[in-house]
Amino acid sequence: MTSRPQVEPVRRVHIVGMAGSGKTTLARQLAERLHAPCYELDVVGYENGAKRSIEARRVDLSQIVSQPSWVTEGAFIWWIDDLLQHAEVIVWLDLHWSLCYQRIVLRHIKADIARNNRHPGFMKMLSFAKDVRPRYLDPVPCTPSGPNDDGANRAATADILSPYKNKVVHCRRPSDVARFLRQGSQLG
Repeated sequence: MTSRPQVEPVRRVHIVGMAGSGKTTLARQLAERLHAPCYELDVVGYENGAKRSIEARRVDLSQIVSQPSWVTEGAFIWWIDDLLQHAEVIVWLDLHWSLCYQRIVLRHIKADIARNNRHPGFMKMLSFAKDVRPRYLDPVPCTPSGPNDDGANRAATADILSPYKNKVVHCRRPSDVARFLRQGSQLG
């Protein structure tokens, strides 16, 4: 009888994707499974609606990556090098723009009904949601204005993730995400 080598469970996961792709939902599920803290990069990047300095962001990232386990999620790509380098798995939620658009609208409506919408107003939601399609469909990677730039498109995300292809799980459909969760026997 041959013994199987012991496989260490994954303890550090970063989830990247555009708005409405399911980053927060997946991050919470994985964090619970891994018994790990979960960090939303919106909180690292912004405070009271104002952008935090790149130095403050990097200090927080340094504190996160120094922990033995964590799950992070965000759409940001220009200032997260530490996360990408230290993550054992990077999940790229690259779902179709129309699904993300629907999720953004639905999330906004639900938050309005619950009266806990951090960005109330139909025009804000419409403006935000309309920004999704071009970010997915522009074949030319956008160029950051600097390391503190938060704008990115799908093509730029593909470029940033290419050096990490050995640890990227590329999910293009909700069924890919479900399969990742089912087959992730090394998670937790």
